Amino acid sequence: MVNMPSTSAVQAIDPTLDFLQSFNMSTSSSSSSPHSLGDRDEGPRDEDDFEPLTLNPSHVAPGGLMFHSLQIFGQMLKGRKDFSEQTEAEFDAFCSLVSPDDHVILANKKADKWSVSDELKESARIYSRVFILLPTTVAYCGNVPKHIMPAMRDLKVDDMPPIKEVARLNLLCKLIDKFLTDCHNAVKEKIKNSLSVDSPTCNIADLTHAVISNTPVQPTLQLYMRMAFLRWCYVQYAHIVPDDGWWLMVDETIENFRTKLKDEYKISQTFNNLYQKDKLEYGNPADSSHQVIKPKDIVSWQSTVNMQAAQVQGKTKKRRHVD
Repeated sequence: MVNMPSTSAVQAIDPTLDFLQSFNMSTSSSSSSPHSLGDRDEGPRDEDDFEPLTLNPSHVAPGGLMFHSLQIFGQMLKGRKDFSEQTEAEFDAFCSLVSPDDHVILANKKADKWSVSDELKESARIYSRVFILLPTTVAYCGNVPKHIMPAMRDLKVDDMPPIKEVARLNLLCKLIDKFLTDCHNAVKEKIKNSLSVDSPTCNIADLTHAVISNTPVQPTLQLYMRMAFLRWCYVQYAHIVPDDGWWLMVDETIENFRTKLKDEYKISQTFNNLYQKDKLEYGNPADSSHQVIKPKDIVSWQSTVNMQAAQVQGKTKKRRHVD
């Protein structure tokens, strides 16, 4: 993986800092509006997050073999976890083994018995695409699968593995990562193609509808603004960073907006400012045949995914703080 170019590497010509400076100079220091376009509550931490139980060093002999019986440690662990009857039986069988190699073989056999169903695979593909196309997404790289899976579980997607089935969730997570990569490439390519003078997707409305085609995502003004932001990022950074580093630069730009502007009202104003510039350069969406819906009218499942999209932790050096 290519490391993310530091801000200092492009500081002399960094369009984000240049834009923020001009933006701050052109806007008043008015107080934050409670109805800003980007308003959203911070949600709970991932349900998959938990503090792992680790072995006491005194339980391990210098040669690496367990000094105390693994069965005793297993009983300690079961006291902290609420296992199902089947999981408890499988865990007891695991703890009864002596050789570490036997543990690996058993774990691999258990994982090999399960595969992602066609229905779950299709759901994962759809939700991965949806996640990339939401205006509330705060990071496009990072722990995105850990937020897609809870959204799928909340929405009662069929065949979702239980939270305790770590091996199965890991398989699903890898699949989602692949779908996200595919979607990243497709969206970026559509943005690139929209820059041609005679492009049929030059207008941001046409571009947005081309990107969300064959998905259940509903178009909103906020999504138009997000797409205008992504196109601005492409123009400013695609020639500066490697192909596989562009989405990381997008995340860093969003993080710069959040840390330097600090309040949601100014952040939403920034996206709106870029949207207005996009309209002047590429055409007014009002001149297209497309319509948007109001945020209050979006379907409930999209609201659920929107909430998870606002909690992603990116891969940039600066990490968002989640209360």
